[in-house]
Amino acid sequence: MPTVSGFFGITIRMFHKDHPPPHFHAEYQGQKATFDFEGRQLEGQIKSATARRLIREWARLRQAELTENWENIEHDQTINRIAPRVQAGRQETSSGSRRGALSETIRVGRHLS
Repeated sequence: MPTVSGFFGITIRMFHKDHPPPHFHAEYQGQKATFDFEGRQLEGQIKSATARRLIREWARLRQAELTENWENIEHDQTINRIAPRVQAGRQETSSGSRRGALSETIRVGRHLS
């Protein structure tokens, strides 16, 4: 299963020839779940509320890329990598503002478990 993205210890994957509805797989600390492209958990369990929030925010930010990958899956084409939450040393937030990635990593790192 190709890894399409990763951030803060969360790994995002998509399968070739996967079943509908459109979704992706996330793993955090050995816990696995599937999510739709709105970031809603469909199956499985990731216990950390912070990890689930980060996944939800990422899915909403990357919805167009997730949709493109799903279309690639349906047409047996290459699944593309998708940028993580951190880009060029800056942290994206769901509101579109940016803040330093280091401060976000420290803040999240304390609350992720």
